[in-house]
Amino acid sequence: MTRFVILFMGLVCITCTNANMILMNFTVICMNDVIIEQKTDTNQTHWLEKSSDISLTFSAAAVGAIFGTIPAVTLIAKYGIRRVLTVYGLLSASGTIFMPLAVDNGLVTVLIARLFQGIGASILYSSIGTISESWSPITEIGTFVAFLSSAFQISNIVTMPIAGSLCESSLGWRSIYYIFGGITVVLYLIFFWYYNDYPDKHRHVSSKELKNIRNGKIITSSTSKTIQNVKFVQVFTNWEVFEISLAVLGLNVRETGYSNAIPYFFAAIVKFAAGPITDKMAHLTERV
Repeated sequence: MTRFVILFMGLVCITCTNANMILMNFTVICMNDVIIEQKTDTNQTHWLEKSSDISLTFSAAAVGAIFGTIPAVTLIAKYGIRRVLTVYGLLSASGTIFMPLAVDNGLVTVLIARLFQGIGASILYSSIGTISESWSPITEIGTFVAFLSSAFQISNIVTMPIAGSLCESSLGWRSIYYIFGGITVVLYLIFFWYYNDYPDKHRHVSSKELKNIRNGKIITSSTSKTIQNVKFVQVFTNWEVFEISLAVLGLNVRETGYSNAIPYFFAAIVKFAAGPITDKMAHLTERV
């Protein structure tokens, strides 16, 4: 059952990394204390009061994701997902833990922290495919992909209510970054210790489970690595890449957190059901 431990570890790591990147989207509305502390001139507009500067902080994560994506495939092929995902995850954690100090210092440091978060999150989709391909039997690959990709919904389900509660608590919005960043560090250290890029080299994989994982697959040697060309033009010209998020307005902080989590909650339910169902429907063609 080692593959299911791997599946769970991948799920929680991806969840935390994506949660780190979306924290700013919500906690920025809780940072009024920074404006009050730093605003000495009432006629001067603080950067947290400028919509253009706030938009920059959101865009910085996207820019970081672009920079992080470009070398990701080559790095994974050369060093393996275990090392690369751990490094990316710790970069995300660093940007998250550093964020409260960055906000106190100004916009430039916030943009740097957001770049780190974006770079950390850029590898998540690649990691879903790599972990699923390496560790799931052909009959379970739909389940693996569905469960791992549900991290994007779970991260919103978890982040929004927690952020809303902590923002209004005595701990304040800074605690959100310390908690999520600290948890991310711990999870990735555990991931690095337990995960192996090759099931046949994992100390807990039995011969029976290895046979199950390999059944029907074209086995690639642990020492051989293939680098394929990534079609970046097709990626960046795809309309789905340019999807935008909808804002929930007119609610207080806590209500906004819970209402934002609702669609992700239902999407996660569908994903958890859809993965096993597609594995059971292998007799149908891909087109159907």
